[in-house]
Amino acid sequence: MAGGLIPPSVTKNMKRYLKLYCHFFKNCWMRELEFRLNLIIWTVMDFVFFAMVIISVELIFGQVSSIAGWRREEVLLLACVTGLFNDFLWTFVHLNLLFFSDLIRQGNLDFVLLKPVNSRFLVSARYFEFDHWLRIIFLSFLLVKLLGGLSAELTMFSWLNFLLLFFLGIFIFYNLYFMMTTTNFWFIRIFNLEDLFDSLTAVGRAPVYVFKGGARLFFIYIIPVAFIATFPVQALLGRLDLRMILVAIVLALTFFYLSQKFWNFALRHYSSASS
Repeated sequence: MAGGLIPPSVTKNMKRYLKLYCHFFKNCWMRELEFRLNLIIWTVMDFVFFAMVIISVELIFGQVSSIAGWRREEVLLLACVTGLFNDFLWTFVHLNLLFFSDLIRQGNLDFVLLKPVNSRFLVSARYFEFDHWLRIIFLSFLLVKLLGGLSAELTMFSWLNFLLLFFLGIFIFYNLYFMMTTTNFWFIRIFNLEDLFDSLTAVGRAPVYVFKGGARLFFIYIIPVAFIATFPVQALLGRLDLRMILVAIVLALTFFYLSQKFWNFALRHYSSASS
């Protein structure tokens, strides 16, 4: 380990994978530009979908003054952060898992496993979607505007907690979705998993406190939708129990460990298309 804290072999490997990741991004962007109209249409539709979410929130608050103690402006914050969460998942995660599922069903996974690259990296980081970028920018500005309307005392510490919880939530759900997609090794006719994914993330638009007892524990520790928006927004509003950051780190490590174990188990029991 002479010459630095990180061994040269690890540094070289990291640079190799970063270079691959950049090539994948460039390739997907060039392919996306071949179908510009499709990109424009889906970008517009993303805004339409979010407008429907805002309308639903307004309709609900036309009948009630709060949801589990959360006011209209705070629930709009939840909707905004959930939208960002979903956009990041679709940009970096979902498309890869959809193609991963197809690779198993069509018998093309063999070609991935034969490549001199970590197979999990290849099935998890090969594809990108680009119709969500404008909405990510819009929702980021909307988030700041909503916080300004709430007169929240924002500090660097609260923003760091927010970003940490947000991206830990992304990592948790990536591993959860990866495990669910890996079941295609046995149940090869599972379709439309993305609809299940979207349904799970949609639960995050409501504060987790609408659930009671065991249901609340389930949505914090088992299917941790509380880390989609509720806890990140609480971090911004200065209401977060800081122990939840430790919980998020433990859950992220646990889900990664379980997903890697399950992936290795699935590969050991994989019957290749050529066998």
